[in-house]
Parts: sequence; C-alpha cells; structure tokens
Amino acid sequence: MGGSVAAGAMIVGTSLLVVFALAMSTLNSQVESGLSELETAAEPIPSFTIDSATNIGTSTTGAVVDFTINDGGTGYTQDALVETSSDTWRGFNATLVVDSFGEVTDLVITAYGSSYLYSSSFQIDVVVDCTPTCDGNLDITATLGNVVQVQITNDGNVDMDTDYTWIFENGQNIKSLSDQFLGDRSNTIFPGETFTYDALPRLGGQNLVSGNMAVTCDEVTKSITVT
Repeated sequence: MGGSVAAGAMIVGTSLLVVFALAMSTLNSQVESGLSELETAAEPIPSFTIDSATNIGTSTTGAVVDFTINDGGTGYTQDALVETSSDTWRGFNATLVVDSFGEVTDLVITAYGSSYLYSSSFQIDVVVDCTPTCDGNLDITATLGNVVQVQITNDGNVDMDTDYTWIFENGQNIKSLSDQFLGDRSNTIFPGETFTYDALPRLGGQNLVSGNMAVTCDEVTKSITVT
C-alpha cells in the first residue's frame, strides 16, 4: 500500500514539474515578446517631408542628361570645369576625368542645367583656356532630356540612411536614395538637412514625368505630385 502511495506521489510531483516547466517557458516567451515590443516602441520613428518633385525639362527644353566623347584630345587637366557652348549659361556643370596623357575619358556631372532647346545641338567645352598644355581637340556632344528633382527634408530627430530609404514613381521604378543618376551621394540625411534626389533621366523631348513620387523610410511613406 505504501509503495502505491509513493508511486502516486511521484507521478503527481512529476506532472507538477512538467506543468511548472511549461508555465515558465510560456512566461519567458511572453517576457521576451514584451521586451521586444518595448524596444521597438522605444526606437524613434523617422520623420520627413517631400518638399517638391519637379520636372527640369519642358516639352521643348531639357537638361544635359548624357554626353558622347567624340574626341578626348590630350593635355587636359583632371577636374577641369566644363560648360556647354551656349550664348547664355544654362546651369550645366561638370568636371573632366582624364588619363595619364591628359585625354578626357569621362565627365562627372555636378549639375544638369535646364532650358536647353531640343531643336539645337550643344557641345561641352572646357571653361578655362587650357592652351598650350592641351591640343584643343576635345569634342563632346551633349545629350538632352528630362530629370525629376525631388527635395526631401529630414524634419525628425533621427538620421535617415539613404541605402534603406526608397523612392517610387507611381509605385514603380523602385530605387534607394543612394542610387541616383549623378552617382552615389551622402548615405545619411541628418536631422534638419534637405537632400536632393535626381531621378528618372529621360532622353529627348516630350518625356515629362506625371503622377506621384513616393518615399518610404522605416515603414513611413510620403508622396507628392510631380510638377
């Protein structure tokens, strides 16, 4: 009889230990979940505004969005400033990239400019006279088109990482803010800073963008109508 009682007590005790272990496991899971939610809630949410989204081009005029190097010449200087050959300066700026012989191999566009007539052709010329070091044979043809410039201001109190901040055109053409036509820029938009994104180069006339541009950062999404 005593053995049966002892066995029964052991079974009951084991059952209680199992129940206790399950209860502790559930409690630990709830505590971890609660801590995770508290940590998430404690993380500040980014705040930003899209100040503008503007077509640089019109139906008859555009910006310099590309170029063709017909002759790189020789004797040119790295980072020399260039503009377009126009009767008035229309905002385009770039600097030269040259090899060891001073031959121009590329341009770094720093501003697209605007108001270039599609019906005209434009050459890209060195602003400062490079003679006698260069041969004067540099020949670069400008390609005109449209670009949408988007101004984004970080009006919150946390940094915005451009690698993980996304921009959309009418819900398509998804890109990160660090991936833009002029090349990589700062990877951080600091609080109070306004960031310019140059999006969607379109070659030739009649390529204006209509609809909306939207920006998403950490599940916060804002949109604006392109003008």
